[in-house]
Amino acid sequence: MKNITWTLAIIICIYSTGNAQAEKRIQILILQSYSYHDSDFQAHTFEKILRQTGDYHIDKIIGTVDTYWFDQEFNFTDYDLIVSSGLGVDNIPLDIASKLEEYIKNGGNMALVHQGVTSFGFQDWPVFQKIIGFGWYGSHSGTHTYWDDNTKSWIETPRYHGVAPAHGKQHQFVVQIRDVDHPITKGMQQEWMHGMDEFYHGMRGSAENVEILATAFSDIDMFGSGRHEPIAWTSQYGAGRVFVTVLGHVFQEKFADGVPGINSFENKYQAIHCIGFQSLFARGVEWAATGNVSIGFPTDFPTKEKSISVEPSKVKWKK
Repeated sequence: MKNITWTLAIIICIYSTGNAQAEKRIQILILQSYSYHDSDFQAHTFEKILRQTGDYHIDKIIGTVDTYWFDQEFNFTDYDLIVSSGLGVDNIPLDIASKLEEYIKNGGNMALVHQGVTSFGFQDWPVFQKIIGFGWYGSHSGTHTYWDDNTKSWIETPRYHGVAPAHGKQHQFVVQIRDVDHPITKGMQQEWMHGMDEFYHGMRGSAENVEILATAFSDIDMFGSGRHEPIAWTSQYGAGRVFVTVLGHVFQEKFADGVPGINSFENKYQAIHCIGFQSLFARGVEWAATGNVSIGFPTDFPTKEKSISVEPSKVKWKK
């Protein structure tokens, strides 16, 4: 009888420990709106990267032409982190938007990629711009911050001045780490070639609660701004941590030639499969969710001269 009692106690102990470990897993919701960008492919790529780099519980809600993410049943507060590359070009009910704001203000966190910086751009809800720091919003809505190599300082142009949000031709470009001490970028090669991408420039907002992690030069010959533009940063909103990168363009191939003379699918998956992007994203997600970064870098990291793009399931990460 005593042996049976001890056996049951051990089983209960193991079961309880297992449950406790499961409860400690970081809860992530990948939340996507339908758009001309391939939101579905982006979402599944995010999941693949995260499954390679952390012990996460991941749910996905991907909007379609007929079904919006905000029509689904879920609670922001069930999650430690929201990951998205776009919360929508359609008007989102402001009660849902307000719940998102409260979630982040009260300690919820977010990681936002590429077209995500255009979210809520078609409705009168400027709060989201404050949450993410910089975004693709009109020149009236905030300042434009960039790095000036001559003065070795950040320049902040006033509202209505400087360049407007846009992107040039898709191309490869060198990413330069500006904050080498931040947990996300600490130990990362300071200059590396990013795979062919759609380079957003002229993002507008306020640098007040923003830490810019990395920039890239927006080449005028590629119809860029001629400035060293922020391509990755963090923002603090209330108690919430936010990581943003404008890298990671993937378009739906069927809409590739929607604008005459422009093939928006030209880069295919080079940007989102770029080892540099995957590193920024994975480390940015962990930092936003926990405030720390424990993962290393992939074994085959791009150099300043050569970009490297690999499907996430084939990437080998150093511990």
